[in-house]
Formats: sequence, structure tokens, C-alpha cells
Amino acid sequence: MCNPTLGDQSEARYIVSTSARDLVSKPTIRFTDTSGTVYTVPEANIVAVSPVMWPTLPTVDCLSESTVRDGVCDPSATLNNRDGCWDGGDCCQDTCRQVFSDGAYCQAQDCRDHSISPVTGRPTSGFWSSYNAKALVARELSVEWKVTFPVDDTLPLIDGVLTGTACCMQDKSGLDVLHANKGTFVAGAPCLDAVLTR
Repeated sequence: MCNPTLGDQSEARYIVSTSARDLVSKPTIRFTDTSGTVYTVPEANIVAVSPVMWPTLPTVDCLSESTVRDGVCDPSATLNNRDGCWDGGDCCQDTCRQVFSDGAYCQAQDCRDHSISPVTGRPTSGFWSSYNAKALVARELSVEWKVTFPVDDTLPLIDGVLTGTACCMQDKSGLDVLHANKGTFVAGAPCLDAVLTR
């Protein structure tokens, strides 16, 4: 239903998507009332319907351990520095955080997360360096985003017509799919306009 009436003590609910059904990042949703007051829906109230992480990160069993990928080398093979885990790369110089103000700490550890460079034939950064680099830029994408917020006296908008807009949705390449335009939404999904009556 487009242009719903939002009554007092109700919950506004919308599904936002592009007409092309692209995987996109979390949008910014704003509503403007007839006086020009703008309400930005809190990020926590915008949730991916079917989230996908991009770039895709491999599943690694030892990631569930709190001391893996914490930036501190745990060199014991009985703890984290074991085959397939290597403490999330924390024992390697390129991913290790120096602790106790010891500049030589990282160099002194037994880094086992190395690959061999096909160019030089020498050790190069391994799985965890690649994983950590991807994790830094990984974003949650979804085809649809569910938007909800309570309609009560805390909503800083006056009763009447509300105009909703979506922006800042990026695709896998990081490009904004809506640009400066209001955007188009999937046929059959609610548009973002509404009437507020409290």
C-alpha cells in the first residue's frame, strides 16, 4: 500500500529496494513534513532482509574465539597459533599489534601465515592478511531493506503529509545507485510517502 496513514502508537513499516533489485548497502531514509522538519530514521531501524557480506569472507572455525584477530599474538600452538588458524594473523608483522611498547615484539613471533610469492619466490602475506584487508572494507548488502520506527509523541514531525526519500545506497562497486534522485522502488512495495495522524 502506498501513502499509508500512520496513526498514534503504531509502527511505520516499509520495504526499500531499487527497481533493478540490486544488492545495495543500507540506505539513509528521511521523512519531511509540511513545515520542512526532517526526520532521519535511525540506522538501527533499517535492517537487511537477506544480508550478504561483500566482499565475501570465507568461513573460518577459529573466528569464534575472542583471542583470534584481536591484534595480539598468542604464540602458543595449543592456543591459537595452530594449523589453519595462525591466531588470525596476529603473530605476523603485517597484522600484529605491538604490545607493552615493545617495538620488536611482532618481529620476534613465529609468523606461520605466509604464502610464497610466485614473482619473488619469497614469503609474502598469507591468508589472514588478505582476510583482514577484505574485512576492513566488507559491507552488508541486501536486495531489500526493512525500515521500521514507532509513531508516537517522540517523532519530531507534525501531523499531515510526509514525504519520504531514500539515498546513499551503494552497490558492490561502491557506486551510489540512486545518485541525487529520489529513487524508484520495486513495484508493489510501499512508497515512502505517508500521512501522519496522531
